Amino acid sequence: GVVWGELECLFNMFECATWLRVFEVSGSQAPDHPNACKLKASVLRELDRVDDATELCTSFLERFPDCSLVWFALGMCKMDTQCHNTAAEHFRTSHKLDPDDFRAFANIAAALIGAEKHDEAEQIVLEALESNPNDGMSLCNLALLYEHRSQYHEALELYRKSLEVDPRYARAEEEAHRITHILKTT
Repeated sequence: GVVWGELECLFNMFECATWLRVFEVSGSQAPDHPNACKLKASVLRELDRVDDATELCTSFLERFPDCSLVWFALGMCKMDTQCHNTAAEHFRTSHKLDPDDFRAFANIAAALIGAEKHDEAEQIVLEALESNPNDGMSLCNLALLYEHRSQYHEALELYRKSLEVDPRYARAEEEAHRITHILKTT
C-alpha cells in the first residue's frame, strides 16, 4: 500500500509538478484517504491552484465530514485566499475533531491575526505557548501581535527566539530581517 508519511517526506524533494504526477499514480490507489487529500491539496496550493485544492478538500469533506486533516488543509487554502475568518473556523473544526493536533490550534491564531482579531488571537497564542513554549510558529505569531502594538524590539526578540527553537522556520527569519530593517529606518 501507499505509505503517506514517506510521500510527504518526498514532497520537499521534487518539483511540485513532478510530485503531482507521482501523487496521481499513487493517490489513485487510495482516493478516500485523508493523507492523500491533504498532500494533493498541498501540491495544488504550491502550484498556485488554490481553487482546485479548495474544491478537492470540499468534495472530500462532503463524503467524510469528520476528517480533521482535510479541515486543516481547507483552512490552509482559505489562508492562501485571504479568507482569514473562514480559515479560523476550519482550523477550529480541525482542532475540535482532533484536540491533539497542535498545528490546527496554532493556526487558529494565525488566521485571527490575518483577520485583525488581535485580542482573540493573543489569547490563543498565549494558550498555545503555555502548552508548547518552544513552538516557533506561536512565537512568531506573538511577535506579529507585538508589531501591531509598535513594540518592535520585543517583536524582534521573539522572532530571534523562534529561530533559535526552530531554525527551519523560514518565516521567522524573513520577519526578523523585515523588522530589523524597520528598526534601522526609525
